[in-house]
Amino acid sequence: VEETKTLIPVGKAVGIKLFADGVLIVDTSEVSRGGDAVSPAEDCGLKEGDLILKANGEKIQSTEHMQSILQENGEDAMVLAVQRDGSHMEVSVTPVRCDDGKCRLGAWIRDSMAGVGTLTYYDPESGTYGALGHGINDVDTAQLMPLASGSIMETTVKAVRKGESVSYGRIYTADSDRVV
Repeated sequence: VEETKTLIPVGKAVGIKLFADGVLIVDTSEVSRGGDAVSPAEDCGLKEGDLILKANGEKIQSTEHMQSILQENGEDAMVLAVQRDGSHMEVSVTPVRCDDGKCRLGAWIRDSMAGVGTLTYYDPESGTYGALGHGINDVDTAQLMPLASGSIMETTVKAVRKGESVSYGRIYTADSDRVV
């Protein structure tokens, strides 16, 4: 007896939200402390494209989590577990208390990104689905971000900018960068 499985073809655009395994540094900058401009992130060797996985041994869950750890840590030196170009390393960094009273590293971080794919089929029996897409690169670093989880949602494609030999095609999404 041959079992028949029924799948429903869809072919509809879906939004894809991806969450990083840590937080991605999308830029470093100077922060103001008592009129001086400093950048602990740059001073310890952090750079754009680094993925911060842990702070003082604690796995980073989100940008808000990283900010919380920084505030709890204060101006004490901390150890960050970082992934760069597929290699793992640890760096020691000493946050500074800025003029606004918050402790900062001088790094812009992101914990998620979004893209568009195509929902290709739905299996009503199991509730599973299949979707086609492509690697979603971070808009600032052009890197694929190691993922921890993701979800899909309904979306409407309103416009597409064609890629050229010197720039990628792009779909614009809400910016969720945070500065720490």
